[in-house]
Amino acid sequence: MLLIAIFIPGFFLFTLFLSRIAVPLKLIRLLGVLSLLFLFEYLTLLLHPTVARLTNHTPVYEILIFVGLAAILIPAHHRLEHWMIHKLIHSRTHRKELAKVQLEKSSGE
Repeated sequence: MLLIAIFIPGFFLFTLFLSRIAVPLKLIRLLGVLSLLFLFEYLTLLLHPTVARLTNHTPVYEILIFVGLAAILIPAHHRLEHWMIHKLIHSRTHRKELAKVQLEKSSGE
């Protein structure tokens, strides 16, 4: 459980590190989907004993609780994914513009 807890933020930081290099958007989306799956699985493993105790091991209630959790996580994931893609594209564009300005300054001197 501890390794999973360390891996999930590490995976997210790796995705942020990709903003430094040109990466296709499809890869960012794939990594986003994988990170959502890892997070949901981790939360399921973490919350399952508590949910099982609350529902007295009734499968229907357990499924309803986890579907409710997924109903919150999926829209939040989509918003976060769109925000991250916007930031990655903006930072790439900004760096290219800075490089162009510096190149123009150095060639103008």
